[in-house]
Amino acid sequence: MTWQPEPDFSRLLKALHREQPDRVPLAELLMDSEAKQAFLGRPVMTTADDVEFWYKAGYDYIGLPPRFQFSYGQGEQVRDGYASEGRSWAVEHGGPVQTWRDLEANPIPTLDQVDFSPFDEAG
Repeated sequence: MTWQPEPDFSRLLKALHREQPDRVPLAELLMDSEAKQAFLGRPVMTTADDVEFWYKAGYDYIGLPPRFQFSYGQGEQVRDGYASEGRSWAVEHGGPVQTWRDLEANPIPTLDQVDFSPFDEAG
């Protein structure tokens, strides 16, 4: 028997609205690029590759963020031997913005500074 993906965003919406979906929605907030590559058998380089991964893996939605530059502060850099790019853990005792001066030093991007092209590419 061959498994066929049947992603359905309405399944996730039903669960979020406290309705009864046909099954538990399959969802992840993030997925390491190494896991995506291992699943597809090739690197994930484009938005189309990313969409293909989430679809073929059967996820009921795709987390596709817009692109923008924002300083989140420096996390603790960790080399665990698994992630080719290393991992960064959030500093849990404080955040990058704690004062007005911090906010002014790390301005939030305006809409014209955000690249929404991944949404157009995903179609």
